[in-house]
Amino acid sequence: HRFAVTYQRKLRTKRVISSAIDNIEGIGPSKSNALLKKFGSVKAIRNASVEDIAAVPGIGDKLAGIVKDWLAEHQ
Repeated sequence: HRFAVTYQRKLRTKRVISSAIDNIEGIGPSKSNALLKKFGSVKAIRNASVEDIAAVPGIGDKLAGIVKDWLAEHQ
């Protein structure tokens, strides 16, 4: 029983940690964390401008455009 509970907690933690931006090609865990740390939520990232997204360390103009377009398509 103890192992089953531990496994379920691990699965639940993964679901909570994952977000919509994890599915964007070119966005790994560190860039995802940087975006969420700066903006606080996926909704805030969606409302941000491309320039604001590009200002996050590790995110360039090209990747910021990809993020903005992907979030606009997957609302």
